[in-house]
Amino acid sequence: FPVTIRFQQALFQFPQFQLLIDDQNYILAPRRVTVIDSIPALATFVPKVLGGKEAFLATSLSSKEVYVGQEVIIEVALYIPKQTPFDWDFPKDVSAQIEQMAQRIKPLDCLENRVIISSITSEEVKLNDQNFTKYRLFLSRYIPLKSGRLTFPSVEFKPSRKSKGEITFASVSLKTSSEGLQVISLPDHPLKDKVAVGSFYWSERLTPKR
Repeated sequence: FPVTIRFQQALFQFPQFQLLIDDQNYILAPRRVTVIDSIPALATFVPKVLGGKEAFLATSLSSKEVYVGQEVIIEVALYIPKQTPFDWDFPKDVSAQIEQMAQRIKPLDCLENRVIISSITSEEVKLNDQNFTKYRLFLSRYIPLKSGRLTFPSVEFKPSRKSKGEITFASVSLKTSSEGLQVISLPDHPLKDKVAVGSFYWSERLTPKR
């Protein structure tokens, strides 16, 4: 069936077809299905929070265990506590730093679908009863092609900071800890290596004919 890609969504057009169930023919009318691209909340992994009033860089994974061919989402974000003695700013080479980060993170034996972040925006989050301002720097999807341990190495980001009341900003190095997940082989099945892997939800909405 034909597929039309529209920005970050796909339109699937299904022609009329028949199904034989218990020796009875059922005719299904033609229809269109729109698959919308979305980023799920990364709630399965909470980044380790440093003590005190220190900012930190953290890598978050959408899952700690996936099957071969199943998508995993990785995010790298900067967390700055609301109660901080410093003023923070992004460096002039922020784009170059994020690109270096992306090249280091990208694993072997994986398909990549990176989400390009054109503008870094802030988000208020609460971790361990402490309020932070979160800045997402990197976001990408990876689909592992073989089983085994998949490791995402530590990456570095150098924002600028100064003590409140001072004039000059200075560069400071922040690093993530390395993170990993287990990739499990698919069980034997006639459709193994032929269909997408993961959890899918079907939602249908009927509209009256005019």
